[in-house]
Amino acid sequence: MEDASTRLALESGSIGLSRARSLTVLGPAQWMPHLSDFLLLRVLDLEDAESLENRDLEDIGRLFNLKYLGLGGELVTSLPESIGDLQSLETLEMRRTEVRKLPQAASGLKKLVRILAQNLDDIPGGVEEMQHLQKVTMLSVNSRRSLNLVAELAILGQLRSLGVKWCFHDDLGSGIEDIRNDFVSSVNKASEYNITSLSIHSNEACSLSFLAESWVPPYLLQKLVMIPSISSDLPRIPEKIASCRGITYLEIAVNLDRDNDILIIADLPALTILKLYATGKPITIKQGFGCLEVFSFQRLEDELGLTFEEGAMPLLRKLRLRFKLLSEQQKAGFHCGLPCLSSLQRVIATIDCNGAKVSDVVSVEDAIKEEIHAHKKHPMIELGRENEENMIKDGGQRIKMHEGSN
Repeated sequence: MEDASTRLALESGSIGLSRARSLTVLGPAQWMPHLSDFLLLRVLDLEDAESLENRDLEDIGRLFNLKYLGLGGELVTSLPESIGDLQSLETLEMRRTEVRKLPQAASGLKKLVRILAQNLDDIPGGVEEMQHLQKVTMLSVNSRRSLNLVAELAILGQLRSLGVKWCFHDDLGSGIEDIRNDFVSSVNKASEYNITSLSIHSNEACSLSFLAESWVPPYLLQKLVMIPSISSDLPRIPEKIASCRGITYLEIAVNLDRDNDILIIADLPALTILKLYATGKPITIKQGFGCLEVFSFQRLEDELGLTFEEGAMPLLRKLRLRFKLLSEQQKAGFHCGLPCLSSLQRVIATIDCNGAKVSDVVSVEDAIKEEIHAHKKHPMIELGRENEENMIKDGGQRIKMHEGSN
């Protein structure tokens, strides 16, 4: 050990670690020395410790100097009350665990800056004392208590990043309207404060369509992720997004049947990165997107349906496409307009080959290559296939797993 701040990785046990300030445990958790031996520890990373269990964390409260705690493993389902003794803790990383509720004592962690979870149902003691909290994700909104918690978080003065998952099913009857209104009210409170990053996801059969008209995005928003369950009806673009002039990153799943929807996104003046998961009719990009540098486009249930015209996305450097291959698309021929993207440097195209003819897949790949060859800057290209084993030979027979394709 070079000095007291040396980062140590335990792969098969170690000795003389009492002065360690940073500890990462790899391999079986039973190899881990007693936590009480590490009283000077500032960083404890157990995210890749194999078979980590609740009982392995019993002495965690003795690490008074701990600033970062990272946990992993499906056997970790709860945290001990002694975590409330970690008064120096700034980051609690537990996205790879099954912890759904913080202990009551955790509400007293006044220096906590980040709570990172996969599906957090509750912080029983509330967040009133967590005045340094800047990031919370992912909070499952599945009860009146969690609705109230969203409202509590939204008004914290230091909070900058919030991630929530809408978990109320659409079939709750008349009561769902009141719940939706309360959720919108809670999220809208963030508009009055300093939220710059917001992620809204949903569970199966939990539509986010109600947000399209009633939700008011935070004025200072820079990053927005809105991903409903694919099984739910995809919403329209929330029109009030147009007021968020500072958005630089947008990841959203939407229905693009309205002509105005893509124009709302195109007019965002600072947008640099766009990840779009789309259903609805084909779209043509011919204006707007003046600052966009990275564009990822995925059709969820149809052919590509995307065409670029001259002058589109003038600063775009990287383009990622994913789409299904349908026979109707082949009849019309493949045309995307890649040569119109004047600054393009790299294209990554992935074809879902499920049920497609081998010759059709090869033909589309060749067409993409031709468009790249016609581009004046000859961008790099990466072609990929998904469900390649389910392609159909030109004679009508499905390819077997071991046969591959050309």
